[in-house]
Amino acid sequence: MEVFEEIDGWARVTGYYKHHFDGNRVARWLKTSSLSPDKPDPPKHSLPDTRLGKALAKSDDVGRYWKRFMRAANVAMERGLVEEDDVVECGGWIRSRSDGYYFAHTESHIRGRIYLHAPSGRMAQWHPRMGDKEIAEYLYEQQNGKCVLCAVGFRLRNLEQDHILPKRKKRIDKISNLQLLCSACNRVKGDRSMEYAVGRLQEQGVIDGERN
Repeated sequence: MEVFEEIDGWARVTGYYKHHFDGNRVARWLKTSSLSPDKPDPPKHSLPDTRLGKALAKSDDVGRYWKRFMRAANVAMERGLVEEDDVVECGGWIRSRSDGYYFAHTESHIRGRIYLHAPSGRMAQWHPRMGDKEIAEYLYEQQNGKCVLCAVGFRLRNLEQDHILPKRKKRIDKISNLQLLCSACNRVKGDRSMEYAVGRLQEQGVIDGERN
């Protein structure tokens, strides 16, 4: 394990990376008392010699769970929950305080972390870094208090959260895939694409026909 720096009895063992919500830079730290100058035998695994494989090889308990770590990372990337850069930067899967659980940090995910229950291989709920109220307030500020489709201003309580790319097509739980719509526009869009919603609202004269 590489030690990047030591401060007041703590050692930083990963590079820094930034969460886009508040701009805080985070890294993984361990107590220096838990480190040993003796280099242990590397854990046995058959992870591929790729950028992702090398990052996952740094995971806690990789010798025991490497197959599930690899599978979970691929599933998380397919679902849009995490990017390869996230896994690389945080040094693979990190052991949680809860027995059997491991997590990976992610800048793109609305909750800040994703969790894996390694004994069962089940992807767990994400860490509540941002609650529903905070997510809604963040989106409201980004949209200047307006519905994305009709561009009419509303109070926050009168706007509804919507997935831009519908869940039925592909589950993408990134904050970049969330938006706030008024109830009327949300009923028109439903679980369909933005192109469909724009076309229907143009037909109804709610928005002008020149909108892309």
